[in-house]
Amino acid sequence: MILPVLATRIDSNISLYSKNRKTVITQDMPEPCSVNEVQKAYAVPFLGHKNNVSALRKLIGYKLPDMYLGQIMLDPKVLESMQRNGVFNYTLDKLVPILKKYEKNLLPVAKSFVKMLENTSKEHPDIKIDDAVSLYFKEHEKKLLELQEPILFEELTEKACDMPKVYFDDFMELMNITNQKISNDTVIDPFSEKTFIYQLTQASYPIRMKNKRYEVSAINNLIREAKATFIPPLKLERTLYGRNRAKKLEYQRRPDVLKENSRKFQYLKSIFLNSPLKYNKDLIRIFNSTSAKIYGKSTKSAFKRKEFIYDLKKITKFLDDEKLAEDMIKTARKLPTSTENLSAFIVKHNGDSCEKIGFYLLKESLASIEHIVPKINGGKNRLSNYGLCCVYINSKRSNMPFADWVRQNPMVYINCQKYFNRLIELYNNGTFKKLGLDRSYITDLSKTIYNQSPPEAPIIINLSSLKRH
Repeated sequence: MILPVLATRIDSNISLYSKNRKTVITQDMPEPCSVNEVQKAYAVPFLGHKNNVSALRKLIGYKLPDMYLGQIMLDPKVLESMQRNGVFNYTLDKLVPILKKYEKNLLPVAKSFVKMLENTSKEHPDIKIDDAVSLYFKEHEKKLLELQEPILFEELTEKACDMPKVYFDDFMELMNITNQKISNDTVIDPFSEKTFIYQLTQASYPIRMKNKRYEVSAINNLIREAKATFIPPLKLERTLYGRNRAKKLEYQRRPDVLKENSRKFQYLKSIFLNSPLKYNKDLIRIFNSTSAKIYGKSTKSAFKRKEFIYDLKKITKFLDDEKLAEDMIKTARKLPTSTENLSAFIVKHNGDSCEKIGFYLLKESLASIEHIVPKINGGKNRLSNYGLCCVYINSKRSNMPFADWVRQNPMVYINCQKYFNRLIELYNNGTFKKLGLDRSYITDLSKTIYNQSPPEAPIIINLSSLKRH
């Protein structure tokens, strides 16, 4: 589980300043905490004490390796500072040197993308990152299709032949729409309240990271009003269209439904147009696409992996053959993701703002705090249950039991020790004392890892170099 490292305010220890027209990034050391803060930190649960949260987050700034990957994680304060100072709106000749500074902290897709930007900047130094994505789009759209089509129209469709006819017809309707989307044909998409709110939420992350109070307040208000305004339809109304897309479109064309959706949408649009975010490129795209859905306009709609899997689940959940349903979803999840495939990243972010592209370029490499024992499995909100890993791995592991995760990723044995070696080094040189962290964080966490690792081959952390003082 990922704690809200990205969504909450983090006092930046990164300062960007201009010197001789060159951007320079410097990092200040965290401020020490008082003795009283140390005592309070271990008397209450982790989430219940701000000083404790602050101390653990400041620890991220000391080049900690990911406890699963072994790679030095990117401090969220770096991204926050870039967002706040508009770094991603720089032209490539200025942006690339800044990104290169953190290249060793990035995951493979981000590293490859930065390398592409570096090469592009030699020929087009005056363009921005969104223009660069547009340059790459056609080539990588083709590459992505070569990976998607065999999975969608061979493997998945072959499995679907074992479905009862009523569900197979629903599946083929989904595949027909999917084919239109990946072929860049125009389609008429039904309006979804959940999708609209999800899109607003996704667009909010780069805005919140900038930490501009008036913009954060505006996006929070917009999402809050969207949730309050678009109350999901009554269960009775949902049964009118169920899984059937055509019936859903027919339902939404009813004069009373169209009038109601239009009234709600125009209300939210007025809030947006009267907010400081009215020129935000990503939000403008969301409102334009939502307008097309509500008013039944035919538009080009990009294929989205997550949306496809969601729609497929709505069909397969009714199958009596649970193994077939599971196999189909498993096959769909083989579709390339933007976090693991460069072409998928480029296609997904084509048309996005510079700020949004930059945010999602670095986001997966950011350090995050996770439960060793997932909260859903009874994990406590205490320091002894928290390690540090990047957002990508945190999300990938999700709620998987720690022992299963270790069995699937044997390098964790080595990388956990690397993580503890750095913690021990920071404790021994007095950094823990400055941050208000106690020696027991190391010893208690090592016990948690031992207890939760595979019983047939537990992870035994070597703490022999940890000083007693």
